[in-house]
Amino acid sequence: GESIYERLKTSDGTPVLAYSLGVAWADNEKRKGGYTFVVAESLVRFNQQVSSFSHNLWGWLGGVTVVLLIMLTVILRWGLAPLRRVAEDLHEIEAGGHLELIGHYPKELRGLTDNLNALIRTNREHEERYRASLGDLAHSLKTPLAVLRGTIEVPDQSLSAMRGAVEEQVQRMDQIVQYQLQRAATSGRTALMAPVDLG
Repeated sequence: GESIYERLKTSDGTPVLAYSLGVAWADNEKRKGGYTFVVAESLVRFNQQVSSFSHNLWGWLGGVTVVLLIMLTVILRWGLAPLRRVAEDLHEIEAGGHLELIGHYPKELRGLTDNLNALIRTNREHEERYRASLGDLAHSLKTPLAVLRGTIEVPDQSLSAMRGAVEEQVQRMDQIVQYQLQRAATSGRTALMAPVDLG
């Protein structure tokens, strides 16, 4: 009543897969007869099929891997194309070709590009304010410098009078510089500033 699968070798060394089944007949209580039926199949063809299947499997897996890698590359290039456009527009801004990011970007990148444009605008406004402040500062310092030059050019002037005029103009220039610096620092707004709770 038992069955066994096992690998065997024939007398000439050929590998086989054998199935054995034990069968017993009893005519009466005393006499029993038993037989073992064995069916064997050569493993050569089976091993060829397994080898062919393994070879085909690795071939197909390699092909699928190549196809998946190509698809992944295409998807990544397509998906990252907007970021490449942002990088190209930033290079154009650095080269002076554009003042802002002007491309049409997907909504996922619109927050980033809008904030970059706001930052660029704020930076440009700061530069214009500082340039204007430097112009105002230079214009404001012209008068005290002219007074100092006039004081030096007076031929018969006492040292104490000259010292008083120089101190007065130096103090005036210091006030002008402080005023212009304070004005430049407080004017305008910063794009990335945290809100302040007025309460």
